[in-house]
Amino acid sequence: MRFGFQIDHGKGEWNTNLRLTRGEAQTHAGDNDTATAGYLLLSLGTQYQVLDLHGADVMVFAKANNLLNENIRNSTSYLRNFAPEPGRGAEIGFRVSY
Repeated sequence: MRFGFQIDHGKGEWNTNLRLTRGEAQTHAGDNDTATAGYLLLSLGTQYQVLDLHGADVMVFAKANNLLNENIRNSTSYLRNFAPEPGRGAEIGFRVSY
């Protein structure tokens, strides 16, 4: 079971969000499956709308993922024992939507 919350804030051309997800431990795994530990996943993102060009939005963004650097093994993944979810990471870039 997973649950969490997200807080979004927007003002003018800025949008920011903070997301916290709690994944409960899976202790009752099926036959030939392994149990998985619980985790907390904390992410933060912000974006700025640079311009609106003939119906196309141009945005600059920054995201930080798994800020707590948790070892996340998704209980629904067949690869959970071999490939955990990514650790702490960051992205910066731009997005064009039209």
